[in-house]
Amino acid sequence: MLLEPSRQNLFTQSETFSNWSNSQSTETINSGISPDGSNTATKVKPTTSSSTWGGLNSPSLSITSGTAYAFSVFAKKDEYSYIQVGSSTPRFNASFSTIDLSNGTVVYESGINADVQSYGNGWYKISFTQTAISTGSGLADFIAVYNYAPNSRLQAFGGDGSSGILVWGCQLEQGSYATSYIPTSGSAVIRSADICNGSGTVDDFNDSEGVLFANIAAIDDAETNHRRLGLTKNNTCEGLRIEYNGSTIGAVLYDGSTTQYSRAFTFSTLS
Repeated sequence: MLLEPSRQNLFTQSETFSNWSNSQSTETINSGISPDGSNTATKVKPTTSSSTWGGLNSPSLSITSGTAYAFSVFAKKDEYSYIQVGSSTPRFNASFSTIDLSNGTVVYESGINADVQSYGNGWYKISFTQTAISTGSGLADFIAVYNYAPNSRLQAFGGDGSSGILVWGCQLEQGSYATSYIPTSGSAVIRSADICNGSGTVDDFNDSEGVLFANIAAIDDAETNHRRLGLTKNNTCEGLRIEYNGSTIGAVLYDGSTTQYSRAFTFSTLS
């Protein structure tokens, strides 16, 4: 169950990128099927000039020093396979992460630890957390596009003017981690905190109880060959184990030589 806190997407055009500024690039909206199944992905195409990098700068926002911000964006390879995301100065440190969109791997990064999650159909959600180093209005993040893996921040690159990558669903929120996507189309949007009623009380969930589970595969089914996985308390005889003995699987809770709880299930067939 995913329960998330209240968050606000500070980017006001999360799918069209219409208020992002160009750096030697052009964009075409509605250029591909986005993660939500609609034809709303934006194609970012570096121009042929090699005087600087090709991509997008996020809109200027009000930033507070010492506050953590989580950036996230969905990206997919098209003719080009590499995206670089990072923090903009002077409100943040000059950090970056270069990701290979053909397999979702981080190939170079400095100052941030990007998280890359597959969303199917070639789409990846890329996110990282940054802490502001000064207060004021300014750029927050950038997206740069390459046909190779740049090993430094915002390397100059000239494309062919028509090739690029697909992006969708940009988000910037105050917090130490990125939450699920909050779409915007003209203004910042706040998502209310999730609430789950009837999910139990401290009698059901607390810091002194837990669950031990394991996926176990036996090497053979000889009943004399026991397989056990367990936990003990400070090398004492207090603990819990899960065991398989060829014909049964079960769990035992013990305290010294005394068994506090034991339950086993017998298999009629093994597969």
